[in-house]
Amino acid sequence: MKLGFRYLELGNGTRHSERSATKRIVRGCFCSMRSGVTFVSFVIAFSSLVFFCGCTDYVAQIDDRIESIQHEKNSSSEKISASSSWEWNVYTMTDSRDGQIYEFVKIGEQFWMSENLNYKTAKSYCYGDKESNCSKYGRLYTWAAAVGKSEKECANECSLPSGNVQGVCPDGWHLPSKAEWNALLITVGSVPAVRLKDTSGWANDGNGLNVYGFSVKPAGSKSNGEYSNEGDDAYFWSATMVNDTGKAFALNINYDQGDVSSGSFDRSTAFSVRCVMGAGTTVESSSSKKISSSSAKSSSSKANPYHGGKGFLTDVRDSQTYDIVAIGSQTWMAENLNFETEDSYCYNDSAEYCEKYGRLYEWAAAMEACPMGWHLPNKDEWLALFAFVGDSSSANLDLKSTNGWIDNLNGSDAYGFSMLPGGFRDVGGVYINEKRVAFFWSSADKDDTFAYYMSFVSTSSKQADPSMKLDYKNEALSVRCVRD
Repeated sequence: MKLGFRYLELGNGTRHSERSATKRIVRGCFCSMRSGVTFVSFVIAFSSLVFFCGCTDYVAQIDDRIESIQHEKNSSSEKISASSSWEWNVYTMTDSRDGQIYEFVKIGEQFWMSENLNYKTAKSYCYGDKESNCSKYGRLYTWAAAVGKSEKECANECSLPSGNVQGVCPDGWHLPSKAEWNALLITVGSVPAVRLKDTSGWANDGNGLNVYGFSVKPAGSKSNGEYSNEGDDAYFWSATMVNDTGKAFALNINYDQGDVSSGSFDRSTAFSVRCVMGAGTTVESSSSKKISSSSAKSSSSKANPYHGGKGFLTDVRDSQTYDIVAIGSQTWMAENLNFETEDSYCYNDSAEYCEKYGRLYEWAAAMEACPMGWHLPNKDEWLALFAFVGDSSSANLDLKSTNGWIDNLNGSDAYGFSMLPGGFRDVGGVYINEKRVAFFWSSADKDDTFAYYMSFVSTSSKQADPSMKLDYKNEALSVRCVRD
């Protein structure tokens, strides 16, 4: 699996602030039947954008909630224009099984695919049996197919592993549980359907704001051999069964509802699949080959859910592109910073070393050097990195690059951090220890003279731990930025 990253400002949401002038009641209170459940709804229209809400008292509530959404992106009293845009970071990943590329986004502490899965398996379908709909909506999966089992294995009881269930998702991803869906909805907050739905494609102009880039499309479903609800509904499986009922938990987002509904559905129904990041346990199926959830790239005994997969970001200040990598809950640059500032240097004053190692920065320059949305890590953030890798002794080998260190004392680069030995510049302007050490500033200082840095050295022994040390602020060391 390969990961990519683009830092974007997207104009996929239109917001309106002068609602009193444009609001009109289109219809009164009515009931619509969905899967045997009665929904009482009002429809409120805002110019060309229509929101569908709950019944009488809920009209005022959703009115207030939509206003609060608007204020999330505008803290001033100025009118929000139709050209205003929501902003989010869009990553990309490649499914190594078939080469398909998917976008994904971070919402709260979770990374979610922002497209429906389109990996072909048994008991997965294109809406209306049209390949063009698979390209548009992704595939529809029975629950057994979604969890990576055969229909026979899940005809009655269905044995699943504890913890995350990889199911049909790519390596490093898994089918979300009910709890993970609930965590997403808690993060999203009020009127989640409005916030999560795409800005086009929904029936009766029931489009959303797509605040987080989750981009829900109305893919419909398949039940008893019949396709239905395209344009009206999106359904998403979870990995959570409803015991002894032949059903499983799923979410439903409808064109005329501000909220997201959920419930138990027959497991033979075919719904969409969204995968969430994090390694899952694969399920051995008698009808399919087991897919390993461990990384072939990693020599560490600890499974790495990100496989050392690298994305990229472009620094808009100078258009330089950097590899980045997600490790645990953090996203780090996988290269040393190379943005030219005052009091920053190339090793031996040679540009070729800047290309190889990035620049060396005095501490004050390092504090201001990272791109917008990134920062110089503090001591706790370095320690959190080590904690995820295993400990600081593991970090010495697992974070070092697989080449470039003196006497071939290289690391495993198990997490794609790719640390190179760029040396440093001392207070006298002398460049020292290229190929032997990697020194990285932290944002923590002791006083006006000294600041803390993280030291990695050229040893193959796991006992020679990286350590936090003090150095003169006017020495020049490497910089790794971590995402805000």
